[in-house]
Amino acid sequence: MLDARYAQSELDNISEFSNSDPFNAKTGPIYISTFQNYLRNDLGVDLEKRYMPINSQANGKWKRPANRRGAFAGFVDVTGALAQGTKDNEALRIFAAAGYNDLVTSYFAMGYMLEHSGIDPARLTIKDYPGGHMMYLHRPSQEAVSNDIVKFIEAGKAR
Repeated sequence: MLDARYAQSELDNISEFSNSDPFNAKTGPIYISTFQNYLRNDLGVDLEKRYMPINSQANGKWKRPANRRGAFAGFVDVTGALAQGTKDNEALRIFAAAGYNDLVTSYFAMGYMLEHSGIDPARLTIKDYPGGHMMYLHRPSQEAVSNDIVKFIEAGKAR
C-alpha cells in the first residue's frame, strides 16, 4: 500500500486483506532500529514497551467525521481548512508532493481535492514523483523533491 513498487506473495491469495505491506516488511526494520538507536543513544530514552511504528488498533481510534458524503467520507480531510487559510492569509502558499506508487494517499485524489478546493492556483504547487508514500526514498525523487522545495521557498522570498 505505501509503495506499490514492492511486492511479495501472499499466504492466502483469497483473503480480503493482505497479511502485511511488503514495503514495511522490507524497510521497517531499518527505520525502527535507527529510531530506537537515536532514542537510546542521543536522547537517553529507553523504552520499556515495544515500539510499534504501525498499530491498527491505534489507527482505528482516529476521530473521523461521521455521516459525510463523497469519495472521502470517513477520512480526515483538511482541504477546506487549508483553503480557508489561504483566504485569511494572502501570503500562504501551498506545496504538495506525492508519489506515483503511493496507494495510501493517492496523488490523483490529493491533486483533485486541492485543485477543486477554491485555493488560488497561482498559490498552489502540486508535484508528483516516482516512488511511494515516502517518494524521497527513491534517490532521483529525493533530489527532485529537494530542488522543488528550494524553488518553492525562493519564489516565496521574491514576492
